[in-house]
Amino acid sequence: MQATVIISGSASSLRHHSARALITGCIAVLTTLLAGCGSNEAGGPGATIKGKLDTCALIASADPDALLDIADGKAYPVISMQTEDGTQATSQCTYTSESTARTIGLLVKFSSSEINPPTKAEFIESQIAAEYMSAGDDLASAIAAGPDIQGLGDLAFSYKLMRSNLHVFWARHYQMVVMTSGNVSAEKALKINERIAQQVLKAFPG
Repeated sequence: MQATVIISGSASSLRHHSARALITGCIAVLTTLLAGCGSNEAGGPGATIKGKLDTCALIASADPDALLDIADGKAYPVISMQTEDGTQATSQCTYTSESTARTIGLLVKFSSSEINPPTKAEFIESQIAAEYMSAGDDLASAIAAGPDIQGLGDLAFSYKLMRSNLHVFWARHYQMVVMTSGNVSAEKALKINERIAQQVLKAFPG
């Protein structure tokens, strides 16, 4: 299989921090194939992503300048990876305003070989078992304390850790993290994250 990859960051740091970067919503460096957040089971024949995964285009479709109340937003692609057979895809984009520092980050991953966790508790347990976070980790505590979000995908939850994060799992093999930071209220940040997530789910219903 061949894939087109664009990555920002050093190879060594990407390999060692891939899974933690995914679930914290880090918008700097990630691996081309992020460590799995679900069980490593066969996805079954024919499990492929439909269409080209482009998170910068997905953010643009939600009118991010209006969402952030800015006029100088610019998109910066971080990762673009998709195998020719469509069984693996990862895309990440940061949309930011230099004048206000308000930022939207979006990471979307599809993996036919991974099955999404059915509950938030099982997601946390899987990450602790894989040693990507520990039971006493700030990240684990933040996710556990954050609210579940209804009406988005099969499993969605929001949490605050450095920024407002929304993690959504859907259609068995898809997941995304949407992040909003800057001088934005928590209530508005969640609405922005939900709006971006809705655009992704519309484009890739699974």
